[in-house]
Parts: sequence; C-alpha cells; structure tokens
Amino acid sequence: MQTTVTSDRKNCIDYIKNVLNLEKHCLPHISREKEKEGRYFLSLTYDENVKETFLYRLKDLVAEVICLTYKYDFFIENLKLKMDNNELKLAFTKCLSIYDIEADKDYIFSLDLIDKVVCVDGIFNFMLKSLTDRWREVVKLTNLNFHSFKSKESQILFIKYLLNTQHSKVKDVVLNYQNGKLVILDTNNKDLNFYSLVLDEKVSALFSLIWIHPEKIMVSPSAECSSVFSVVRTLFPEKLSLVHYKR
Repeated sequence: MQTTVTSDRKNCIDYIKNVLNLEKHCLPHISREKEKEGRYFLSLTYDENVKETFLYRLKDLVAEVICLTYKYDFFIENLKLKMDNNELKLAFTKCLSIYDIEADKDYIFSLDLIDKVVCVDGIFNFMLKSLTDRWREVVKLTNLNFHSFKSKESQILFIKYLLNTQHSKVKDVVLNYQNGKLVILDTNNKDLNFYSLVLDEKVSALFSLIWIHPEKIMVSPSAECSSVFSVVRTLFPEKLSLVHYKR
C-alpha cells in the first residue's frame, strides 16, 4: 500500500516524515522523500494490516501541519501586536495560533482528505474558507482587545495561560546549545527542533517547546548562552532543571 503527501513547503513534509519515523515502532512503514520543480513529495509504503491505523494518523498529521504552518503565518500577517520583545511577541502569536488547534484539526479531519496523493497546500487553498474565516475573527478580536495587555507581566501571564491549555507530547527533553543555536533533544539524542515548523533557527527550539510542551526540560549550561533562553526561562520556570550534558 502506498500514499504520497505533497506540499510546496519542505518543512511540512519533513514534519510528517519525522513524526512518523519516531512512531515507526507502532506504525511500520518505509518513507521516501524527493523534490521536483519546487514541490516536495513524501511517499509512504505500509502493509495492509496497518492501513486503517496508519491513514488515520496520517490524516491527523496533515491537519496538524496545516494548523502549525498556515494558521501561524496567517496570524503573523494579520495580528497587530505592540510588544517590545520580539521573541516574546512571536511566542504570543505561536501560543494563540495553537490555542484551539484541536477544534481546527477536528474540522480539517472531517474533510475527505486521504487519497493516493494528498496535497497539503491544495487542502489549505481550496477547502478551508470557513476555517480561515474563523481565524480572521480571532485575529480581529485580539487586535481590538490587545490594549488589555499593556504591561509585559500581563502579556506573560496570558501566554502562560495559553501554554497551560496544551498537553505534553514528550515527557523529558534536553535543551542544549550547538553551532550557535538552541537545540532540543529527546532522551535518545534525537533532534526535536523539527517540531517548530519555522525556518527561523533562532526561535526554532522555543517554538518546539511551546508545541510539544514537555513535562521536564533538562538544561545544559551552554543553553544559557542563547538570548532566546531568557524567554524559555520566563515561560517554563517550573519545568527547568540544570544538568551537565554533552552530546
């Protein structure tokens, strides 16, 4: 059995591939990735006996990447947030964009998405008008009421409120500093920065932490060298523990 996922965004394809590979023990498959004329393709081969479970998870991941990429970009483009700290502003936008992600995913999941070929950007561009109208209402209300969050303290409290509505997707992670950027590793040394789905490496680890919401963040001393770490420490103070770690 084979299904191909295609997108004009490489990070969407990489996300689906990486998550499925982490879950390969329960969803055995073979994945092959290629690029052609600015489009990216992920061919997934799986056995008949896991077809129903595999396609259910694939549909869930397609909905997930749409919410984590296109919705975030929509919010970035349309929110008018006056905040002094740019990393905190991006974190605010990220948290707001995933706040009701389960409702968004339920809507996308209700559509007839899965065929032999699944086009991620096609789904967003041609099948989600009512969903993007809902996003537009959220943006409008946020822009109208953002004056309520004048102080940095009130902004942080609201971000933490949004964060605490998310469930933990990974138990423990290590936060390290490598090659001039923060990197999130799981306890098997696998790089988890792909969870961020952003191209800006400066905030990649921060966005990954926001999405996977780990129960515990073990911090290598080197991680404190990053300017973004101050935002991590502000948003996740109760989850941090200092460790001496070398990859």
